[in-house]
Amino acid sequence: MELTMQQARSFIQDGLLDTQFASLYSSVEAGGEDSEVLDAQRRRYIMLLDALREIQGTDAREPRAYRLLSVPGRTELGGNHTDHNGGRVLAASVHLDIAAAAVSRTDGRVIVRSQGFDEISLNLADLNPRSEEEGSTAALIRGVASWFSQNGYAIGGFAASMHGLVPPGSGLSSSASFEVMIALIFSQLFNRGGTGTLSLALAGKYAENIHFGKPSGLMDQIACAHGGIVEIDFTNEETPEIHPLEYDFASRGYVLGIVNSGGSHADLTHEYAAVPAEMKAVARAMGAARLADVSELEFYRRLPRLRSDPAISDRALLRTMHFFRENARVDAMRRALERDRIREYLDLVRESGSSSMRFLQNLTAAGAVDEQNLAFTGGMVENRYGAGSVIRVHGGGFEGSMQFYADMEIAPELIQDLSALCGDLSVELLQIRSRGAVALTWERI
Repeated sequence: MELTMQQARSFIQDGLLDTQFASLYSSVEAGGEDSEVLDAQRRRYIMLLDALREIQGTDAREPRAYRLLSVPGRTELGGNHTDHNGGRVLAASVHLDIAAAAVSRTDGRVIVRSQGFDEISLNLADLNPRSEEEGSTAALIRGVASWFSQNGYAIGGFAASMHGLVPPGSGLSSSASFEVMIALIFSQLFNRGGTGTLSLALAGKYAENIHFGKPSGLMDQIACAHGGIVEIDFTNEETPEIHPLEYDFASRGYVLGIVNSGGSHADLTHEYAAVPAEMKAVARAMGAARLADVSELEFYRRLPRLRSDPAISDRALLRTMHFFRENARVDAMRRALERDRIREYLDLVRESGSSSMRFLQNLTAAGAVDEQNLAFTGGMVENRYGAGSVIRVHGGGFEGSMQFYADMEIAPELIQDLSALCGDLSVELLQIRSRGAVALTWERI
């Protein structure tokens, strides 16, 4: 539907998108009609339209096919550093999102303005990776466009204004949310919204691996694009099996949250990259490309020979042990949720956290002595609160966030302690969002 800018603003102001807002923002979903949340989202999306008008310089009276879009962040529930070696993960989209307003351009140029960040402008005439862009947002945009072009999808210039609630470096995958958002914009503006969930995710992964220069797996992008809780089996990395399931932790008496323990894993790409590299080195020594294609029994049978290999470190072998146990644990976590065995599930979460610390060793960067934020925060919660809570590293690790579950009776005290330890704004309670990457519709529903 083509609207003038004023018509689009009025559409939002008059509450004609409220039903769609309610389906996206979980405090409304959980608590029924919530005028404060709806008011906040109306203001937010109107702000995006106003910013888009500034970028595009479009006469507000000219009808255009404006798009309003939302992509959630994600939380990893299980499968810490397993996806990049063909393993299984359990993940969920969350209520914190990136929202955008977008409109096409005819000059082949992409202009993106996100609140709090510098404006990005690039021409799509050249889609090759650029070394000077490595590690930049421009690399992600160019990379997504390149994937679309290589895979037979249409691309074109566009202007977009964005507002993100997913904190960078939080472990909630702000980069994956952004990648999927760019893919969703290309899909909506130039491909009639016909790009499937997996394709949106693959475009993001390609951009992050090839253009941005980070060897990530596909979990983050799939969780952001799909929505809800999903178990993902990466045995076939190009067409992973996705198994959705539903579960409400709050109705079982638990809150789910993350705490930013200090620092950020945003500048620790070398530490993050070493994890898949070391695992794959072990796999190669056993004649395979990744650990998913290696027998755990055969690994232990050949362990003495592997340890004598000068190209394989003890840490690589310990990380391999983590992979095998964590991979099996994901399947057990899914079964526990399907059978509504919350205590069994939380015991498995606790085991996952212990394995990440002892075997995967991604709570502290190599050589860090004075600051061990993740280990310190996790140790405080585990020793102070015991069985009433569970805490584990969240996402890539080394710095950034821990994920916790807490019995609702002790949650206020736990949150107070975490806030005192890590900062007043360090704790974020999470709610599972049922919908993934979506474009809002202008129809009156």
